[in-house]
Amino acid sequence: MTGTDIAALDDDVLAAVAETTTIFARVSPEQKARLIRLLRRRGRDVGFLGDGVNDALALHAADVGIALPSSPLSHALGFTTLPPVFFLTLTGMVIAYLILVESAKKVFFAGPVDRPPTVRRRDHVHHMQRRASRFSHQGPLPGRTGR
Repeated sequence: MTGTDIAALDDDVLAAVAETTTIFARVSPEQKARLIRLLRRRGRDVGFLGDGVNDALALHAADVGIALPSSPLSHALGFTTLPPVFFLTLTGMVIAYLILVESAKKVFFAGPVDRPPTVRRRDHVHHMQRRASRFSHQGPLPGRTGR
């Protein structure tokens, strides 16, 4: 959702749409703060990660505001900056999580690769073929004796 889309919506509609939208682009600082206020009014806990002057309103409106260590605003707004090791650790945890998820997919959802799927056949003629042959053959059905 872009900033022009956000500007066109009233507060109630925007609050409902914001809960299902994952990416907001080209959003003004006032629109960021508006989104956070609307989500908090709906009972959501909101965290915001900012790095520049245009994030000051949103950082202040959020329940948890995280300013990057390189941000000039962190001390001016009264935020305690997190060390760079925190962000490296967080990145490592995300990568480890993704590796574990992919490994779990391979273990739990992968089928046997070495064995081709087998089709159960009766008298070497598949049952759909025998049913279709009832309407096209004038004589006895192939592979059947009697009748």
